[in-house]
Amino acid sequence: MLSFEVADCPVRVNVAETYAGNERVQKGSLILTVRNKTQRARAGRLSIHGQGATKPEWLSFEGALPTSPREIERDFKVAGSETVQVNLLVPGNAPTGAHLFNVRITAEDDPDNDFVVSPNVTFDVVEWTQAPPRPERFPWWAVAIAAVLLLLVAGALTWLLWPDGDKQVMLVNAKTNKCLTIAGGVSTESGVHAVQYDCDGDLSRRWWLNKGGNDYRLRNVKTEKCLAVEGDSGLNNAIIIQSDCDNQRSRVWRIGDISGPVQITNVATGKCITIAGGTLAINNLDSVQYNCDDDASRRWKIVTPTPAQ
Repeated sequence: MLSFEVADCPVRVNVAETYAGNERVQKGSLILTVRNKTQRARAGRLSIHGQGATKPEWLSFEGALPTSPREIERDFKVAGSETVQVNLLVPGNAPTGAHLFNVRITAEDDPDNDFVVSPNVTFDVVEWTQAPPRPERFPWWAVAIAAVLLLLVAGALTWLLWPDGDKQVMLVNAKTNKCLTIAGGVSTESGVHAVQYDCDGDLSRRWWLNKGGNDYRLRNVKTEKCLAVEGDSGLNNAIIIQSDCDNQRSRVWRIGDISGPVQITNVATGKCITIAGGTLAINNLDSVQYNCDDDASRRWKIVTPTPAQ
């Protein structure tokens, strides 16, 4: 007897067109319920499989590891059920028409024989209808290239020669080249997610590095809140948020050698700040904590803002 059955799986997902910054995307999600049919606890692995023209990178499980976004493990209690969320993020240049995917659920102890596949799920990629966002005017178009280069060099020297103390910087992800900021850029409420966004001149893209000993508090210039790990969790993929700048260790970060892209490590959890999924250069993706491995998305360039920023 097979261990699992798909108790609930919609066969169609509606995707909605939206903009992530200036990038066109279509987004959607569905909830899948899987039931353990046996009278013993079971471990199962779920995997997403695109069909036909569906690209694997469009699909991911909510809460999956950035290194394997289309696989996730679940422990099933006796006759128990588990739900998972499948997310779709389709680029604006994807071919229009109907696309398919399904989810395979496999018993960890007998993957070759004990598995079940969900019904095929359909989603339609449609012609784009939204007008593109009006581009922001850049007031420094007339600045000479030589002057810009001079400012960049001056900013780098300022960082290297600045004595210990408060430093105002931009944190640029080494993989996506997006800046760490606060979602929405205005709220001073604790719990608002830290996300990646274009490195523009908004003050929410800037951070004070408040040094204490060998460690730092990262305080947003606009909201005056400090970076922290949501719920003080020690788990991979825990969300990075803004919070009060109190004495909890989850508000304190250790920064590596600033001569190159650095890892920013939470003192309480030992995990590094990264971008969810670790690959997409799309605005408003959450920042999370993850193991401090060699992936470039775990590293950040510390850039001193210039007047043009």
